[in-house]
Amino acid sequence: QAARFVWQQQAAEKSWQEKDYSLVIFPEGDGGERVKQLAGKFHRNFRTGLYPQEVPLIELAAFRAREAMEDTLIRWIQRVCHMQRRFQVQLNGFCEKHNGGLYLQVQDQRPFTKIAGSLTVVDQYIQSCGSPPVEWMPSPQCRVINSITTNEYDQTKKWFSAEPFQADFFVHSLVLLKQVSD
Repeated sequence: QAARFVWQQQAAEKSWQEKDYSLVIFPEGDGGERVKQLAGKFHRNFRTGLYPQEVPLIELAAFRAREAMEDTLIRWIQRVCHMQRRFQVQLNGFCEKHNGGLYLQVQDQRPFTKIAGSLTVVDQYIQSCGSPPVEWMPSPQCRVINSITTNEYDQTKKWFSAEPFQADFFVHSLVLLKQVSD
């Protein structure tokens, strides 16, 4: 009986802990494969054995919420996704060193603006539960590498000037990522 009470108390405490979440898109299909190959090329040239290879993604939003809110968040995000049509993302060249990482330029921001507008209910729910507002990315870009040095950046700039990068893919789903601490 006492062990069960301790377990229930720990579960209740855990459900009230705030976690960091991100709403992201992973590049898919042939265009997604090209982006992954670019990330692999970067990793082989600069980071072999030092870091695990990163998975390219487009971050749409970041927020803090309690774990107890997760099921409701997922349901609302799914509802919004079911009302959206798939859309195409065109990546064309790389952005300047953005937030310390290597990013590919997203050509048309309108579908992301539409999704953000449709997800205001999620932001309202998060704020009504006492968490800070959702931080929407003003112009989402495709992150290839999270952190890049000046030397790596200069080398990458040479790659893109020699052979410009272009890819496109269809977005079929949004993914809710939860940051887990050790």
